[in-house]
Amino acid sequence: MDITIPPIVQETSPIQDPPVSPLPQAVADVARWYIFRERQEVVNFLTEHEKAANALLAAYPRLQGYFPHAPIYLEVKADYDAPEERFYLLASIETNLSPDEALKRLAGFDDVWWLDRPDDLHDLLLFSLK
Repeated sequence: MDITIPPIVQETSPIQDPPVSPLPQAVADVARWYIFRERQEVVNFLTEHEKAANALLAAYPRLQGYFPHAPIYLEVKADYDAPEERFYLLASIETNLSPDEALKRLAGFDDVWWLDRPDDLHDLLLFSLK
């Protein structure tokens, strides 16, 4: 009994994954320095609010001056106190410093750099301690 093996059939239109859209450069740069929680939400927020991405890039070396080697997590949060639906990005700095020292350093960052940023950025970003 002879067994016939069918020839390998080439698909003429193979199923392919949809192309992955590249991240805007500012968002890709933020992803190098910050840790995204719920990655797609953070990417969408930063893509929609590129000025927030640029502010995070400018803030990073300053934050590292106050909190060397501290990981910083980004998470999209809802502002339930706002009269209309509004979202902002929470940047949580993880530190092993004492609470008093960590608060003092965060206040220094606020006073020296963050509070001088435009007010509309304050609606988009919040820096906090983890």
